[in-house]
Amino acid sequence: MAASYLAAPRFTAEDEVEERASMTVEEKLAALADLYGNVPVPRSEVLGALDPSDRNDAAADDSGAALPPLPSPWIEETEDLLETSLEKLDRALDEASESGRSDGGDGDGGGENGAHRFGNGRGCGGLGGPGASASADEAYRRATRLCPEIVLSRKHRLLFLRAEYFDAKRAAARLLAYWNGRVDLFGEEYAFGPLTVDSGAFDADMKELAMGYPRLSPLKDESSRAIIAINHSGVKRNTFNRRGMMRACWLVMHRAIEDVIVQQRGIIFLGLGYGQLDQIDRKLDATIWRCIRDVLPCRLVSSQVVVASMSADLIMPNVKFILGRHSRARLREYSGNDPRFLEKLAALGIGAEGLPSEIGGGW
Repeated sequence: MAASYLAAPRFTAEDEVEERASMTVEEKLAALADLYGNVPVPRSEVLGALDPSDRNDAAADDSGAALPPLPSPWIEETEDLLETSLEKLDRALDEASESGRSDGGDGDGGGENGAHRFGNGRGCGGLGGPGASASADEAYRRATRLCPEIVLSRKHRLLFLRAEYFDAKRAAARLLAYWNGRVDLFGEEYAFGPLTVDSGAFDADMKELAMGYPRLSPLKDESSRAIIAINHSGVKRNTFNRRGMMRACWLVMHRAIEDVIVQQRGIIFLGLGYGQLDQIDRKLDATIWRCIRDVLPCRLVSSQVVVASMSADLIMPNVKFILGRHSRARLREYSGNDPRFLEKLAALGIGAEGLPSEIGGGW
């Protein structure tokens, strides 16, 4: 088993050094803004984000005036911004349909180039499913006919705009990928209805839901961001249905984004466990991450991983490879043997009362 982990794609220490060196100061400061939210960023961290020459000047200035301001981690929403962005989103979605037809689609399919443009590898791939759509916008267009009260609502569209910081083209790509993923996971019977426990969409997944692999904290962090824990310690490979676990993750994520403040402020991912190799399902983890990164209408602002020290060197390079550049810059990892890791999380505004009891938290 260890050999398979070593053979899987890894993001090495050398890769980290190279990537850090390639990041601009603006990228580093934006990552710090996401990590800390409303909490003041330590001076030492801001200095570490600067170019060497600027760092020396700023370090010599005890007043702090030489430190650059951090970007706001969220966008101030006005009615004009919302209306203008919704119009841009509608145009981007129209362009997707036109692209599909002009590339050889029949109006219900979408050509290869159109799918590539708006799909671009975005999806919950890897699980397979009879409900998966053949083109980038097919499932979305079916949804406009079968559940217009959901897909055409202002509320639904704003989910995707907020997830993409009001970039309409990226929001359109995410929305199209979302409906493809939704049909893939839930099939024709449930995809076009409400995704709630009472709807029957999760009747086959009670075992996976009971495992508590994804859990939403009842409390937010100091910046009003949701905390979702992914707990590997309670599961083992081959004891659950992957598609059922994916649906459980979708349910938890949808519960989180029912809160408009969470849509605006974002979600913190808390990875727990990784103590034994049979608790890790790389395929499931990678597929969930692709959904969060490219499909689900959520804004992930940071990942906090508490890992057993004995497995950190083996597993974390695989985890970092899956995350991608943007999320790696917003990753903090802790050893479960570190007596100060709760204190370190608190420094980011993530108090113990909002953390699971397995790591000394309040729920």
